[in-house]
Amino acid sequence: SSAEAMSYVGFDWLVIDMEHAAHSFEGAENMIRTIERTDVVPFVRVAWNDPVLMKLALDRGAMGIVVPWVNSKAEAEMAVRGCLFPPKGLRGVGGGRTTRYDMDEGRYMREANDNILVIVQIETQAAIDNIEEILQVEGVGAAFIGPYDLTSSMGIPGQFKNPGFEEAVQKVLATGKTHNVPVGMYLGSPEIV
Repeated sequence: SSAEAMSYVGFDWLVIDMEHAAHSFEGAENMIRTIERTDVVPFVRVAWNDPVLMKLALDRGAMGIVVPWVNSKAEAEMAVRGCLFPPKGLRGVGGGRTTRYDMDEGRYMREANDNILVIVQIETQAAIDNIEEILQVEGVGAAFIGPYDLTSSMGIPGQFKNPGFEEAVQKVLATGKTHNVPVGMYLGSPEIV
């Protein structure tokens, strides 16, 4: 019901959280089916940078994957590879609902690598230190700052007005602009802005 209600509000996309929320893949698939009835694009945040979890979400119809805790170029590359079919990635080929149960004449397989959005989460000081390399990885489509984990990693948990945190956010924003990678951030309250 929440996915259905949210898909009518006017958002461009919605993220089903499978990192911190207790959603099963069956539940996520049902939410994706509901969201697909509108013009809203369904994304899934997987629990970890694991190609198996990405494949399970994508095979159920997610059009983008939010990958938590990406701290290095190698981890960003792993996230991209997990979301894409060979030769660009290592996502396993399967039928199911994305291919209309093998009745789409190969359309999904031809178009998926160009249509799947890979969003890396920037949540640690290590990610800030490596942001230039992370955002240069081909296939990274967006970055998403996790302010609570980031401030905790920096030793300043929840201190969103701390100059060190503000500097880190500005560094990610500037690097995103340099590499033409959109950057967003979770805002649990207006005080974070």
